Amino acid sequence: MWEEAAGGGSVTLLCLTASSGVPLYCRSRGGSAKQQLPFSVIGSLNGVHMFGSNLEVLLTAAATENTRVMWKVFHNSITLIVLSSDEGTSDFSLGRLLDNVFNAMVSS
Repeated sequence: MWEEAAGGGSVTLLCLTASSGVPLYCRSRGGSAKQQLPFSVIGSLNGVHMFGSNLEVLLTAAATENTRVMWKVFHNSITLIVLSSDEGTSDFSLGRLLDNVFNAMVSS
């Protein structure tokens, strides 16, 4: 799944605490994977999602010309955010990636 999503572009995965937005980890693949996302970008991505949830708006995905973003909160404790610059990436595949990452984090 990770390899498929990272096919022609880059994929960045962010894991944050849902209540405060404290970054737990950030992983990138493809493109300029060696360059870490600035804290201001991570904070903005989480802030947009948190602002919407405070207004009872569920923001699950967004797209720009060259990037797709998907947010998902698990058990009201962990927020996973994925960014993909691959043209062929669908919301379905990004959602599956988020589900698989969370399941890998909590399975024993």
